[in-house]
Amino acid sequence: MPFAPTRGRAFVPHAEFVAQQCNDWCWAASCSMIFGTLGHPTDQKKLVDFLYSDMACAPAPQTRDLSRILDNSWVDDRGVPFRSRIEAAFDQENGISAIDDALIVGELMRKRPLLYANKDHCMVIVAADFIDTPSGPRIVGMGALDPSPNHSPYRALTEAERRPACSGGDMMYLAAVRI
Repeated sequence: MPFAPTRGRAFVPHAEFVAQQCNDWCWAASCSMIFGTLGHPTDQKKLVDFLYSDMACAPAPQTRDLSRILDNSWVDDRGVPFRSRIEAAFDQENGISAIDDALIVGELMRKRPLLYANKDHCMVIVAADFIDTPSGPRIVGMGALDPSPNHSPYRALTEAERRPACSGGDMMYLAAVRI
């Protein structure tokens, strides 16, 4: 009997949404969403201060700065110390490709969102539609929380946004984070 693929959806049901507090802080708001969803609410201003001590309304200059934020020790807004770690990542700028559809689906099924960045914007991946195949899940759609005031908080990623830049798409960075 031939393999009949089944469709599935992995998602984070109660992800914390954080709107960016300035036009260039999508990265800070997205990291704040990740930390808050994982149980450690952390104001985006604290994350901005980590990179820019003058609280500049500036973009994260490089993907390695996102990694420095996500792979670090912090104290959340309640005074509780925590350590965040990047478990797997795709980082176009730094030649890292250690993430695949199975890992993304697994993280979302465990209620852990992922940090996403395209060429000029960060968001938080909270859902993936996939087809089960004999070689594992194949993602056919992704949804993200977008901190920009110019979008509704939840939106579907386009096909180009889902495809890595090295394959002609827009994705520059994707990280699975654990605390």
